[in-house]
Amino acid sequence: MAQKSKRTNFDNVLQMVREAPESVFARYARMLSGLPAEKIAKLRSVLSEMTAERRSAFYNAMEDMGTEFFEYDFAPIAVMGMEDPEGAIRAISISTLGLEESPEIGAKILDAAENDPDEQAQAAAVSVLGQYMFDDVIEEPIPVSPKKLHSVLEKLIEHKNPLIRRAAVISYAISETDRVNEIIAGYLAGNEREELVTALRAIRISLNEDKGKSVLELINHEDEEVVTEAVRAAGALQLRESLPVLYEIISRFDRISPDLLLAAADAVAEIGDESSIDVLETLGEAVVDMDEEITESIDDCIDTLNMTVNMDFDFDEDEKQTSHRKKVMLDDAIELAKDRCLSILEEKIPHDLEDDEALDFDEDDDEDCDCGEHHHHHHHHEHDHDNPLKGLDPSRFRILDDLESYESAARHDADEEDLWAEFEDMAEEDLDADSLQDFINKLEARKKGKK
Repeated sequence: MAQKSKRTNFDNVLQMVREAPESVFARYARMLSGLPAEKIAKLRSVLSEMTAERRSAFYNAMEDMGTEFFEYDFAPIAVMGMEDPEGAIRAISISTLGLEESPEIGAKILDAAENDPDEQAQAAAVSVLGQYMFDDVIEEPIPVSPKKLHSVLEKLIEHKNPLIRRAAVISYAISETDRVNEIIAGYLAGNEREELVTALRAIRISLNEDKGKSVLELINHEDEEVVTEAVRAAGALQLRESLPVLYEIISRFDRISPDLLLAAADAVAEIGDESSIDVLETLGEAVVDMDEEITESIDDCIDTLNMTVNMDFDFDEDEKQTSHRKKVMLDDAIELAKDRCLSILEEKIPHDLEDDEALDFDEDDDEDCDCGEHHHHHHHHEHDHDNPLKGLDPSRFRILDDLESYESAARHDADEEDLWAEFEDMAEEDLDADSLQDFINKLEARKKGKK
């Protein structure tokens, strides 16, 4: 028994801090939780003898453990970390203290937000002020004076450092003051990535429905980071008009970043209805060989949407308005499907062809092939250069065919069902240029018929 006591006493924990600071929390998290002042003093002495790199390993391990297990109280260690000379360590410590309700800690956070010399630590403190602002808006108690909180953020939204200024705009956004709204509008009016990202994050935090139109426009931005933030904002604002675009983004599951893919799936789970379940389930099948974290996240989205659907929440009591909205969504979905088909064709066509020639499958001109054979340009040919769709992975079309759910939701026209059934059959076979172009033509005709 004496040996067991020796293995678990605090001196032994301190020895592991010296030897393996990156592992100590995994083994002794409970003994590092809620440390009294005398043990904090001992730990401070040990850490002061270590290099900045090893201290950082210790605090990073603390952050990881605290994020995963909320039952541990690492606030005493984090308060000590706010005094560390390394800005990155202060930033971790400040973030760890974000949920603490002590007025003493609140005062430290306010001071760091105004005065910390390291921009990373200062930005972390500003983000915590955003949490205070949110709690104040929903009438929860906060560890600082609301008047002081507003005063500090008012100054910080004018900060000369763009990182601090943008962190302040995001944190202050939920207040929806005229000055914050003016800054957000200015960011949206430009095309600078960081400003657009800041504006979109601020919109997501504030749930400002007046900015819904801007969010929808930015989902089609050329920068993927901007698109990702716009997708997240669309999900937070419950913008059902964004569903066709979200479906189209999901159809490019193997060509976009995991961040954008998961943001789109999350947004569909937040916004979608029963017809969206098919899309997420098809996505789940398509990404089965991807990273485990991605597949698990998609499964979570499916579960979330199933739970929402089973709650039988009526998104719109006006039946006429709902029918009109679904029709608009159907039109947009058809247009997106057509564009997606064309873009895939274009990617598969040899680059030495002009754009109009590459996509002109209706022409029936004869021409000589470099291989020495003479054939029609638009007919299927067994050589790779004449079959731009050879090797095309039909799996990306499997998600597009789930746009059929919009058909079913909008109307039950037999011709439309036949059209999508034809597309589904095509997706199961080796697609060729002529049959796909024919389908695109039918989509265009269907689009014209709905105007």
